[in-house]
Amino acid sequence: MVLIISNRQLLADGRVNCDVVHPDHGLIPFTADPAETDAFSASVWAQLQEEGGIAPVAEITAAEIEEARLNSREVIKNLHASVLSNLTGGATPEERDTWGIKQQSASAYQNGTASVAEAGLIEVEAAGREISATVHADVVLSKATAYMGAVATAAVMHAQLDAALSLAETVAEFEAVIVSGQTSASQILAAFAAQNGGG
Repeated sequence: MVLIISNRQLLADGRVNCDVVHPDHGLIPFTADPAETDAFSASVWAQLQEEGGIAPVAEITAAEIEEARLNSREVIKNLHASVLSNLTGGATPEERDTWGIKQQSASAYQNGTASVAEAGLIEVEAAGREISATVHADVVLSKATAYMGAVATAAVMHAQLDAALSLAETVAEFEAVIVSGQTSASQILAAFAAQNGGG
């Protein structure tokens, strides 16, 4: 029986990746291995040896690996930046500059040590939201705690992914690190949204 075999690639260990039209299953990806002794595998191997035309898998150079590592680091850096941007809800740097003041004012208000300006900030914002100043102070502190926790978690994620990229040696490993990062980023944002009542 003559098989239809295409896309032959010689692997480093001597096996051959190819596509074969199987009599029962149609076109299938197949790795031909001389150690396999079943009739179909033996037929594929024998025909490959007879016909030749097997292209070796191109080796990736050390320079290409390092370029892939640098590209992967850029992806992870952008992923981390995206997480931080999502955590702020698109707030401007000027708006973010007020968050520490609000947190300090809310803490002082709760402790009964707020200055006139700090109390005024909390009370005016609370009135605008039609809630009590005490409730508003609680909300500000709760959101601040959730935000700082998420920022810290994102920083840990970034450091762990960067360390994993340092250890990775193949394109497949780089891709796995990126997928892991995307999963972690989604989990961080979902947990933050849940802490803040969905956003």
